[in-house]
Amino acid sequence: MSRRLRRTVLTCVAVLASMTAGLAPATAVPPEVPKQLIAQDFPDPDLVRVGSTWYAYATNNFAHVPVASAPTIDGPWTVRGDAMPGGPSPSWATAGRTWAPDVHLNGDGTLTMTYTAWHTASGRQCIGVATATNALGPFTPAGSPLICPLGQGGAIDANTFVAADGTRYLLWKNDGNAIGQPSTLWLVRTTNNGTALVGGSTALLTSSGVIEAPDIVQRGGQFVLFYSGGSYGGCGYETRYATANSAGGPYSVAGQALMTQGNTGICGPGGADVVTAADGLTGGDKVVFHGWVGGARHLYSVDLSWVGNVPVQGGRRAVSLDGDGRSELAVVEAGGAVRAWHNDLGFATMPYGDSAIIGTGVTDPARVRFADLDDDGRAEQIHLQPNGDVQAWHNDVGFGTMPYGDSVIIATGFTDPTRVRFADLDDDGRAELINIQADGQVQAWHNDGAFSAMPYGASRIIATGFTASRTAFADIDGDGRDEIIAVQANGDVQAWHNDAGFATMPYGNSVIIADGFTDPARVRFPDLDGDGRAEIAAIQTDGQIRAWHNDAGFVTRPYGDSLVVGAGFTDPGRAIFI
Repeated sequence: MSRRLRRTVLTCVAVLASMTAGLAPATAVPPEVPKQLIAQDFPDPDLVRVGSTWYAYATNNFAHVPVASAPTIDGPWTVRGDAMPGGPSPSWATAGRTWAPDVHLNGDGTLTMTYTAWHTASGRQCIGVATATNALGPFTPAGSPLICPLGQGGAIDANTFVAADGTRYLLWKNDGNAIGQPSTLWLVRTTNNGTALVGGSTALLTSSGVIEAPDIVQRGGQFVLFYSGGSYGGCGYETRYATANSAGGPYSVAGQALMTQGNTGICGPGGADVVTAADGLTGGDKVVFHGWVGGARHLYSVDLSWVGNVPVQGGRRAVSLDGDGRSELAVVEAGGAVRAWHNDLGFATMPYGDSAIIGTGVTDPARVRFADLDDDGRAEQIHLQPNGDVQAWHNDVGFGTMPYGDSVIIATGFTDPTRVRFADLDDDGRAELINIQADGQVQAWHNDGAFSAMPYGASRIIATGFTASRTAFADIDGDGRDEIIAVQANGDVQAWHNDAGFATMPYGNSVIIADGFTDPARVRFPDLDGDGRAEIAAIQTDGQIRAWHNDAGFVTRPYGDSLVVGAGFTDPGRAIFI
């Protein structure tokens, strides 16, 4: 068997029909379009996860500190009211200019908010602190400001950073712009759940222009300082970054901005909060930011990827049992238990380690699916019931014994499980529901509601001329939008590129990505190494599973070296990559 995937011979048998018709070229769209989360004024956002719920806080408008909540970071978001209904501390501050709140969940379950408020005596802005026992508030402000350097123009834009060694800091800006002086972004250690300072502040960056809204992400020994620059009131406001080898710098400013109106399509993308695994996010990092729509700053998110330790705007959502994006391997046992093995090594020989029973009661393997419904990177378990109901159980734990919690009915009327697929067509991390109809049309319903009862909304015909037994979906090029794939009668594996996301007939050009695969029931497309580009795998008649690495993305025959990733899987109908 050749290492390169040319005329690979597998011992697979089936009669396959050709499928090349029905895919019209589609209009290309940018690699990733930011998602609008809240379509009303919600500027200078900060997000925190408490339990399984996300909370977002914003600069004052209808409330002193507007607060919203959502089951997933990409929504659906509900604006809930005022997290600090009494306003800033009247002993030093006046309501009306309460800006850029930062909320951090403490180890004891309480929450600490740092916020900017109008200093009554001077008319400048200073930073205060407040605490609460509930993410919705009410937050109770302390009686004096935490940071208030009036000689430097005051202080704004506090943001908590906890280093990998557990040291807690507060980022802030002295508002030199308010008095015609340079402004500096500072870093200071904190204690007592962030309500008190330890020692002096360290200067990180200084500019005679506008720099504000600092946020630090640590990646190993590298520290990335994100900040906003330009005038917040216009489309020239943007998100920039600088890097250093220690939290205190010195920082080197990147040669170009991370997010601008030009590369996001959003007017004034700034006030960013970078959300990572350290904040409880699984499935990949995100930037949550505001942008102007009319006279209001709406809330948006966009995926964040990394080239080494350099941030890149855009990316894709990783999916597996535990959210690391490296597919687990599972089998539906004869007794109905679903056993999964954890992917410890990525693309490697026999990479699977410990196993766990993740489900029970699966009497028909053809009726079980796994897909991420709520953009947390962890696949839900889905059963296609004989009565046509589609029932999903939420993945609460990741990779573990019986990780699935509450269940909901997500669809009805799907009586033939062989025709049902789940795929993320638009890179929002929430799988669409797909039905391959008897007439060859492929109909998809958009996931509007994440993990909830009946979350699927509008439908589109996304392709024609396909047969259910031969059709698969997978992301071949790592853009987060699944391609459609056909295993042809002659053994060719043909893929059509997803140019347009969730749209009518979104698939454009096609390429032959492999050949020699004559039994579609034995072919899988897992992402084994978490790079977003699906490998191709074959479950062989001797029970071994051989996988070929995706070296080149969406091109003709992108697959390179092969290796055996599993053994003992003699019934392909029971083997599942998750």
